[in-house]
Amino acid sequence: MPTWLTTVFAFLFGAAVGSFVNVCIYRLPRRLSILHPPSHCPHCGTYLRAGDLVPLLSYLWLLGKCRYCKTPISPRYFVVELLTALLFVAAAHRYGASVGAALVALSLAALVVIAVVDWEFFLVPDEAVWALGVLGGIRCLLTGEPLRALMVGFGGALVGALTIWLIGIVGRWLFRPEPLAFGGLQLAAPVPVHFWVPLPGL
Repeated sequence: MPTWLTTVFAFLFGAAVGSFVNVCIYRLPRRLSILHPPSHCPHCGTYLRAGDLVPLLSYLWLLGKCRYCKTPISPRYFVVELLTALLFVAAAHRYGASVGAALVALSLAALVVIAVVDWEFFLVPDEAVWALGVLGGIRCLLTGEPLRALMVGFGGALVGALTIWLIGIVGRWLFRPEPLAFGGLQLAAPVPVHFWVPLPGL
């Protein structure tokens, strides 16, 4: 069981990552760079200062409005930051202060990006899927038997992808409309790695 200090750190770090998750959710489906330009109000275009970017607190302090044009900001920004912070705390409580906890927390953050973008735009961003794959690969390399872990992870990814593909083929044949978007196939590949491969150091 982690100490209160670990819990606080996980929450604060998770909230900060949640702020970046919001950037990814806004920019990836619009094919914009996640690094440039700096954060700005999508309504008036004013670049935001450090005081406008404090996770969770800035939204509450500004009452959910842009400091400069007073346009309401979607509560989704606050919810995503809070959700990501809580997921980081959950990972810390489940796995302690470890590399495994960090990998799980970052993987959950990538899944938040995928879930929200899919909800709003009906697409799965490739960058988030690749992030899941890379994190899964790191987990494989950090196990005591990296070659075996990579084979198990690859096998799980292959089974997951083929299963979703077959469901899509059979569903299209039976019901005509495509029952499952290709994004489901993308996501089916990296996700099994995170369930089939043991966490390092645990």
